[in-house]
Amino acid sequence: MRQSDIFVTNKNSFHHSDRYAGIDYDFPPNQRVAIPVEAATHMFGFNCPDKTETLTRLGWAMRYNTKIKQYEDNPQGIQKLANFVFTRAVLVEEVLPETSAGEVGNASIPSPELSLCEE
Repeated sequence: MRQSDIFVTNKNSFHHSDRYAGIDYDFPPNQRVAIPVEAATHMFGFNCPDKTETLTRLGWAMRYNTKIKQYEDNPQGIQKLANFVFTRAVLVEEVLPETSAGEVGNASIPSPELSLCEE
């Protein structure tokens, strides 16, 4: 995950797939997915006040009304798009027992989950 990535959570009941810059992205319901901000802008209109282009690209902008035999705005498409929620990850720094490659900190604090070295 890059610092410029954001999380997208699909709050819809359906699985959504999309593509940006040759990379496929899957958005299962209620799961956070980290994506670049540029991908979120392309796929969901992130930070764009007018979502018309995004709704049209997704095929959610219009629906056919069989009663009047015309296309009309699709409020359900707007709700689908609104159900993608964006959050930013917060990076937290933690001091490790080994503070540099050549220095060992407090040897009494074991950290086996961080160790890749065999003893």
